[in-house]
Amino acid sequence: MVWRRAESRWWSVGAVVFVGLVLSGVGGSRPAAAQDAGRETDRLRVFLDCPGFCDQTHTRSEIEWVDWVRDREDSDVHVLVSTRTTGSGGREYTLAFIGRNDFEGLGDEIVFATSGDATPDEQRDEFVGALALGLGRYAVRTSTRVRLRVQHQADEAGAGGAGGGPPPGQDPANDPWDFWVFNVGLNGNASGESRQTSSSYSGSLSANRTTEQWKLNLRGRFSKRESTFELTDNSVTSIVETWSATGLLVKSLGDHWSIGSTGSAGRSTFTNQDFFWSFTPGVEYNVFPYDETTRRSLTIQYLVGLTHWDYEERTIFGEESETRLNHQLSAGLNLVQPWGQSFVSLSGLQYLHDTDFYRVDLFGSLNIRLFRGFSLRVSGNYSWVADQLYLPAGDLSDEDILLQIQARETNRRYFTSFGITYRFGSIFNNVVNPRFGGGGERMFFF
Repeated sequence: MVWRRAESRWWSVGAVVFVGLVLSGVGGSRPAAAQDAGRETDRLRVFLDCPGFCDQTHTRSEIEWVDWVRDREDSDVHVLVSTRTTGSGGREYTLAFIGRNDFEGLGDEIVFATSGDATPDEQRDEFVGALALGLGRYAVRTSTRVRLRVQHQADEAGAGGAGGGPPPGQDPANDPWDFWVFNVGLNGNASGESRQTSSSYSGSLSANRTTEQWKLNLRGRFSKRESTFELTDNSVTSIVETWSATGLLVKSLGDHWSIGSTGSAGRSTFTNQDFFWSFTPGVEYNVFPYDETTRRSLTIQYLVGLTHWDYEERTIFGEESETRLNHQLSAGLNLVQPWGQSFVSLSGLQYLHDTDFYRVDLFGSLNIRLFRGFSLRVSGNYSWVADQLYLPAGDLSDEDILLQIQARETNRRYFTSFGITYRFGSIFNNVVNPRFGGGGERMFFF
């Protein structure tokens, strides 16, 4: 009974605290309209549309002379950020400034790139610098302009030469590597309990050379996963091993066309392939110019491929090895717009020795703002599968199926995900409070 009375008192205290917090929140915060009326009349409102790859906390801390709002409907400037990977392994940023309200029709764009070995701190500083420059065009049309100053940082001694140009290491004419970029990676992990263990390791090596006219990508990869389980009367071990080497060569043929070829070789125990190789040339057409791919692209690609397999076990079609010709057709549409982002692709592969062997893949993703504060995210793919030439003739055991040691026969594959986000309350998010959360982006639950 003592515990129950104490519990009752704690519930009562908790209820009082909760009601107090609610009442203080209601009394202490004003509606958006009231906040709007009380704000500095000529202070720039900015909505930063940069999901996933921007440090929003650092940006708000560094650029304090604007009001950061949480919805584009409340903004004077909508900054839409998109990125793509550069040939050096870095990232190219495109910042599209879209004027709204009094700045309707006033647009701008800034493009810059970070190097492949830039640290996260260097990347975010580059981003903040470019963003501040772009916002300056709008801020000079507000009362904030009287408190803004432009500073020029002089080149370090000898860095830019007499002409103040880029450092020698950044000049393509003085590039000792001739645009080549190399990456080496090793990964491994191990875990276990008293009656089961699991380990995996992998390695990769890549060499890439990218210019305006040519793109050459070479990549090799190896992985092995091993798991052991002690059951009631026996133990089961699962080993899945894969290695592959791939190459891609592409030639630009102007703003809309390109030709290229891929080649690969490797081994996969999961798909019953002791050794395979393939060679696939093709052509691609982009309805929009390639330099607009950060905002929109509509590509159509046609490929013709020759593939050879040596199988570990005889297949269900009685083959120990075979060489087959196929062709592939695919189309993909990508849009990055103020209302959100969408991507959809449809591709099909068909073997020419027997057209009953084919595969069709449909994929789509959508992230859209339906109305103020409400966003919808949907993605998924569906595959019609009729191209499993590699399936072994023997039956799979229950252990093989559960441990996914070998692929199983199927005529379809699918995956889907969805989510919604609704944000409401204060339209401003200028304040940065790093206490207990490091960068102010984490949440703790007690």
